[in-house]
Amino acid sequence: RIHDLTASKGDTAVPGTATEVITPNWDDEQNIEVSLGNNGRLAVELPGTLEIKKTVISEVEAPKNKEFTFKLTLKNAKGGALTEKFDAQKFNAQGVASGDSVKVQNNGTVTLKDGESVKIYGLSNGDTYSIEETQIPKGFTAKENPIEGTINGNETVTAAFVNTYKAAPVIVDTSDTEGSVSLRKVLRGRDWHEGESFAFTMTP
Repeated sequence: RIHDLTASKGDTAVPGTATEVITPNWDDEQNIEVSLGNNGRLAVELPGTLEIKKTVISEVEAPKNKEFTFKLTLKNAKGGALTEKFDAQKFNAQGVASGDSVKVQNNGTVTLKDGESVKIYGLSNGDTYSIEETQIPKGFTAKENPIEGTINGNETVTAAFVNTYKAAPVIVDTSDTEGSVSLRKVLRGRDWHEGESFAFTMTP
C-alpha cells in the first residue's frame, strides 16, 4: 500500500540524487505527493478481484429464486484478518451489473441466486480467502464447500459454487385417506392400451 512505502535506494543511488523513497504526504486536496529524486522509481502492486459464482444443477425443476448465503473469511498474506471494507458488485446470469455496489468485509456475508455472481474489488496481492456456503436450503447439496484460495494482483480469481438439487422422496400412506394423494391420468386423442403405465415424479 502506497502509504507504507519508505525505503533506501542503497548502493543503486546515483551520486548527487535522492537516497531514499520518502513517505508520501497528503495535501488539503486529498492528493498524494511522493519525492523520488531524479532517478527515482516507485512500483505499486495492482489490486486483485475475487469473484463468487453460483450455479444450480438439477434433473428436475428446482425451486425458483432460492437465495444462497456465503460467509467471507478474508486475511492478509501473513494470516491476519483484513479490517478494511471492500467494494462489491452483483451481476445477473447475463453478466450485467444488478443493483448498486455495496461494501463487504471479513466475516460478512453475500447472497446469490442461481446464475448470479458477485465481484469483490481492491484486495491485495497475497491476500487469502475462504468462502463458505451456509444454511444450504433443503434438497440442495454443495459440490465443494468451503472454497479457499489466494488473490493475485491485477487478476480476477473465481470461487465457483455448484449445487445439485434432488427432491426428497415422499412416502404416501395409501391407507390414510386424509394423508394420501389422488392422481388421475387423462388421455386425449387415443384409447388406453392394455398393460400401459405411466410414472409420475412428485416435487415439493
